[in-house]
Amino acid sequence: MESSTSRTSLNCISLADPDIQRSVALLKQACLDSGFFYVLDHGISQEFMDEVFAESKKFFELPNSEKMKLLRNEKNRGYTPMLDEILDPENQVNGDYKEGYYIGVEVPADDPQSNKPFYGPNQWPSEEVLPKWREVMEQYHREALRVAKSVARIIALALNLDADFFDRPEMLGDSIATLRLLHYEGGQKTGHAFMSNDIYPA
Repeated sequence: MESSTSRTSLNCISLADPDIQRSVALLKQACLDSGFFYVLDHGISQEFMDEVFAESKKFFELPNSEKMKLLRNEKNRGYTPMLDEILDPENQVNGDYKEGYYIGVEVPADDPQSNKPFYGPNQWPSEEVLPKWREVMEQYHREALRVAKSVARIIALALNLDADFFDRPEMLGDSIATLRLLHYEGGQKTGHAFMSNDIYPA
């Protein structure tokens, strides 16, 4: 029997579309309707995405002793262990059944910017343990931020602002954008669902 629940197909916004006004119209309509949309032609290949997920999986499969060497610091960079974070403290007894890893814009420790909150050097697994990890994650961070800035330009136009409004230093031009790797361990009861397989979102 067909469900009576209405289904809304999400708008698809192509970053390669030369008709920017069409993209603006699609984005504006998506935000008014469902709040969600697909981004197509973003320039991040499926092969590279597969590599990002594979490298993420390698980290979370390391022994706890290795992961704990990179425990999240005051700059919000590094590893968060299972049960360390609580999404809903009012209704949760235990922490979240997930591990995470935070990566931000790389700012050297001797750079004056590193004195600001959320700016500073990232923490990285040693190259002996995970040889390609830093290279892959830094590239993915750059690519994802590039896509975010492209979408932000369309959002700016949809709000009747200058296209480069969010490129300003106080906006995304000097971003503290964080890449967050997550691992939801299989077979754990979360309080909302029972997860039967390990999941490694990025």
